[in-house]
Amino acid sequence: MKKFLLIWGVIFFTIIVFVVVVSIWILGRGATSGLVTQEVRNQTREIHYQLQYEDGSLTWDGSSKSLEGGFSFIVYSEDGDVVLSVLANELEDEDMVEVRDKVLQYNAGQPDSNKAYMTKIADVQYAVKIFQKRVTEGESTRVYYVVGLLRPDMIENVYRSVQWTLTTVVCVAGVVMLVILGIGINLFSRKIKEIKTNADNIGAQVDFSERIEQDRHFPELTALVDAHNRLLDQFEQILEGQKSFNRSVSHELRTPIAVIDGELQMLATKSELSGDVAERIERIKRQNQKMKDLIRELLILAQLDNASTGSADEDVQFDEVIEFICSDLEEITSRPDLITKELVPIKVHANMSYLVIVVENLLTNAVKYGLSDKPIEVRLWEEDDSCMLSVRDYGPGLSKELSEKMFDPFVRGDQSRSEKGYGLGLTLVKKIVSHYNGTVQVQSVEHQGSEFLVQLNLSLIKD
Repeated sequence: MKKFLLIWGVIFFTIIVFVVVVSIWILGRGATSGLVTQEVRNQTREIHYQLQYEDGSLTWDGSSKSLEGGFSFIVYSEDGDVVLSVLANELEDEDMVEVRDKVLQYNAGQPDSNKAYMTKIADVQYAVKIFQKRVTEGESTRVYYVVGLLRPDMIENVYRSVQWTLTTVVCVAGVVMLVILGIGINLFSRKIKEIKTNADNIGAQVDFSERIEQDRHFPELTALVDAHNRLLDQFEQILEGQKSFNRSVSHELRTPIAVIDGELQMLATKSELSGDVAERIERIKRQNQKMKDLIRELLILAQLDNASTGSADEDVQFDEVIEFICSDLEEITSRPDLITKELVPIKVHANMSYLVIVVENLLTNAVKYGLSDKPIEVRLWEEDDSCMLSVRDYGPGLSKELSEKMFDPFVRGDQSRSEKGYGLGLTLVKKIVSHYNGTVQVQSVEHQGSEFLVQLNLSLIKD
């Protein structure tokens, strides 16, 4: 996302800078012509006002600064004679004749025109403006023509310099804006990444306690963070209510279950019971034992919710724990070749009861669903400072849909209730593994079996 925003940001600002620069140069061409005609008109008008008629002739005090920038002016009489002239360096005296002819020709057609116009004099383009100056002497009136001339390139050079300056400023501003955009996108992407990391942590550990800090730089992103945190608050409340319910129900059910178990044991000792009644009592005892197992698993889940990492931990020889559980299962099933083991001696610092639950549930699950003619494979090894455990069976395997739900509560591999257990075993496994910031995965192919891979981030103890 960050790369995408940066690319489009660069494209967007490049287009803007390009349009602005092109506009400066295109509009500048028209603006230059306007500036030239306006400048020659203003300076010629100023000369017109500064001319004084004294003793039968026109004079100019020469105090004006109007002749800066290559401006020239010539004053003609009605007969076309030069009365007064101040020429820029590039104009010669003989050029005044050409100017006079063009001025008189133009003035004959537009005697009262207030417009400046462009013409060539000595093969050089000039902007020309003509003002009539009328002087009254006695009863007679004399007319003089004040002609101002300005080479456009004098103005254009200045304006081109301004254009280049503006272009440089726009380009530098574009680069600065791109840097600011990059910083903004980086801050925005960092906050989005934080939200994603937070969501990933919740998904991996089912922990709704983590919150994202507010960032007031982006109002829209702040609103998103607020909504995200409020949602986490609601989830945390719901989850805490569920945990509290599990704890309460589990504890409250222990007493009546214990009473039922005690009464059943007393009834079983009476010799006068008929065979049918004794069979019914045994059936009730089996169901009562299932209830006791379910309550025990719920209590363990409740304990894991409240326990902090490191509570009741001790040094445990993990390979020996696995060896003991495997031997116990082989004895119970009367199958000495039930399990093949490949165990690397590993000592860890962990809660031994939790490790027993993980191994027992994985192995019991493999025995329940594995084929009787193929052994279960158990491996234990160390990898990147983590403890790795693999349990492999060659049973019917799991569908992709079922594999994704295997660690949810009350989900069982055969989707039936005929087998012993309530589908909390793998839920406990995942809960314990998450308790130690580890992971558990299942890789299964239908009709080929399943492999459960556990990574435990435990403190490995080196002898």
